Amino acid sequence: KGTSTEYITQRRILEKTADASIALDRLYAQKKNAIEAQFNLPTGYRIFADGDDFINYYPFVPYQFKLMGNIFDSFVALEFVNREVKGNERSIIKVTHSTAKDTKEQELGNFISFDQFYNSMFSQGLSNKGTRAVTPAEDVAKEYTDPKFALRVVHVLFMLCYMSEQHRMVFSATADNTTTLLMQDIDCRKLTLKNDVQAVLDFLVTSNIIRKESRNAMEVYSFYSEDEREVASTIKTQQVDTDSRATIITNIFKEYLAPANREVYCNASKNIGVSVM
Repeated sequence: KGTSTEYITQRRILEKTADASIALDRLYAQKKNAIEAQFNLPTGYRIFADGDDFINYYPFVPYQFKLMGNIFDSFVALEFVNREVKGNERSIIKVTHSTAKDTKEQELGNFISFDQFYNSMFSQGLSNKGTRAVTPAEDVAKEYTDPKFALRVVHVLFMLCYMSEQHRMVFSATADNTTTLLMQDIDCRKLTLKNDVQAVLDFLVTSNIIRKESRNAMEVYSFYSEDEREVASTIKTQQVDTDSRATIITNIFKEYLAPANREVYCNASKNIGVSVM
């Protein structure tokens, strides 16, 4: 059963004609297994229960409304959205309506991917704080070999990474989840899409925009803060020459080795080419 937000959206925005309902019912019957395989989501985030559910939600997917609600809640708490962005339900309805209008010409069988919620209405609702958090990633994405696709990945990551810890524990910013959120075509080769997503993630890690961490046997991504980006960039650009490295090693040995181990230290130093003062 959907929320009141979903009910209102279905009645005001997604109501189908008789012919459209017949075509969608036929499509669901043909592609049911493929749809379930493509939208493999964390527990608690559902897809279509049956053919009627598919007709009512299409071209959206049910989980998108819950996820967007969690994101709006978190963005309000972080002051990432302007003060006039009030009321979770109202905000979701407005951005859903805007997304539906933006994609009204897409072909039957294509879905609205989650990055498409990040449209002009969504971005215009961001506060200066929210804009500052995503702009560096957007700028780096424009330098990628496929900037349009990289921006899609960045926008999904931005929404996922800044959810509250409680929500991120369930729906983490992983390569798999990001791939699922970018799905638009039932017949898309998901492994190919995941490889493309992973390439962008690696590029963003190398560019000191995001970090990769291990959590519950999964690789999870998160954004660097502005200060962390500066530190990471500084470390990356530092070059230590051979003489400096030798001096550092010598000082470490001198400081931490006791006199009783001096002979061992001398022998070790000779083996690695470090002179003993």
